[in-house]
Amino acid sequence: MANLGYVFYNKPKSVIEATKDLSSYKQKKDEFSGTDGYRFFDALVTYPGLLVGIGYPGNGKDTDSIKNGFSFDYCTGLPYVPGSSIKGIIKKRIRDYSPAVIIWLENKNSEYLKDISPSNEKKKFNDLSESEQKEYKGKFTKKILNDLFEEKDSSGSRDVFLGAYISKDYEGKEILKPESITPHGNIFEQPNPLKHLRIAPDVMLRIGFIMKEEEIKGLSKDIREELYKTIILDLGIGAKTNHGYGHLIEVKKK
Repeated sequence: MANLGYVFYNKPKSVIEATKDLSSYKQKKDEFSGTDGYRFFDALVTYPGLLVGIGYPGNGKDTDSIKNGFSFDYCTGLPYVPGSSIKGIIKKRIRDYSPAVIIWLENKNSEYLKDISPSNEKKKFNDLSESEQKEYKGKFTKKILNDLFEEKDSSGSRDVFLGAYISKDYEGKEILKPESITPHGNIFEQPNPLKHLRIAPDVMLRIGFIMKEEEIKGLSKDIREELYKTIILDLGIGAKTNHGYGHLIEVKKK
């Protein structure tokens, strides 16, 4: 089996064909199985695929080269989404969609919100005035990002984001697909297509976390896991999610 990361940067024209030669790749044993607090879910990439690592350098300057980089696991050479990227995505989504997260926690009857709401009458977020909602969003966003990702408790740790890895054997199938964008600098000139790669639709990924056993500031392990998973499944991961990339469908455990 070829290491796709090596092929991508050294023999770029062969990288798509190399994805078919995975005969020696077998789904590796889940190395975190049995680890305290380990949780995961499997999900299928939907059309048009998943973009990750496109901010990295590409593999050449000739017209046939792939202009954007890609994220490959150092050991296996297979495409993956780093845990740091998953964590960053969740933090950004909480910040950008804080009202939706507040309402989600309200529906879970979470005690986490009881000391944040600006209303003494315990009103729901949607029942607050515009000024109260603005105050609420600011306090909530600062608190939850600090509690989940910044402040360390006495154990000195927080939830660990393990990333997203291919979780199924794909012998003889392409797990990467080519893609092109055609920026128009001038409407009267022929566009110059820019090539990049995407994880193909219907590839299964395993997204894992190591959750702390105890609560974090009143947020239980189950609530935190469900929050992370909901954000990933509802809003996607990777680049260009607003254009349909990076969306996933959960594969229910049997």
